[in-house]
Amino acid sequence: GLYKKWLVSSIGRYYMNWYEQHIPQSVNKIYYSNPQDVVKYKLKYTEQEILHFPNKVPSVEWKESNNARMEDTILFVGSLNYHPNEDAIYYLIKEIWPRIVYKKKNVKLIIAGSKPGKDIKSLIHQTESVSLVENPVVIKEVFDKASLLIVPLRLAGGTRIKVLQAFAYGVPVVSTSIGVTGIDVRHNETVMIGDDAADLADYCVHLLNDPSGIRTLTKKAHDFFTQNHSFHI
Repeated sequence: GLYKKWLVSSIGRYYMNWYEQHIPQSVNKIYYSNPQDVVKYKLKYTEQEILHFPNKVPSVEWKESNNARMEDTILFVGSLNYHPNEDAIYYLIKEIWPRIVYKKKNVKLIIAGSKPGKDIKSLIHQTESVSLVENPVVIKEVFDKASLLIVPLRLAGGTRIKVLQAFAYGVPVVSTSIGVTGIDVRHNETVMIGDDAADLADYCVHLLNDPSGIRTLTKKAHDFFTQNHSFHI
């Protein structure tokens, strides 16, 4: 169950820490996607060249609306057998979702991703107005159905590709600070950031009730994505 996932994740972090301590000594250059890591490790690895190389996703032309988008639909997307994502789903369904449903009737939640475990499946199927899209073939089709993306992560670091995808596809993002780690975003400008369940729920409801606010937020987020995190195929 969750303990096994936590144990595997802990072992993984141990080996990652070991690699971080030993591998850099044998190379000349190190690239980090998170600019904060560049600053941090420049102080630690003084004999190596530390460079910033931001994560990028394919460029997408700006579209203000999408006919396939479902009204009042919130999306969570990610690898569903990854412990930080499992923790985020429990946090979302147990603490955030009841607050959203209380304030916004007929709202729906889609959880999409690969390899969900039995516990996650059971939690989703037992929760009213929540559905599972297992192993989506074309991830853009899932984003196209969403009114907004929620990223309620409380664990781990790195850059969330799903946040950049949301920016690219014109889907507004509500996230914890950890969920947007490594992306130089600003609260209430390109993304809504909250670090407790009440704030995350309130931001979701606010956006669902404010179509003009969504248009402003997503346009600024798309411009930011185009300038900093996109590439042409």
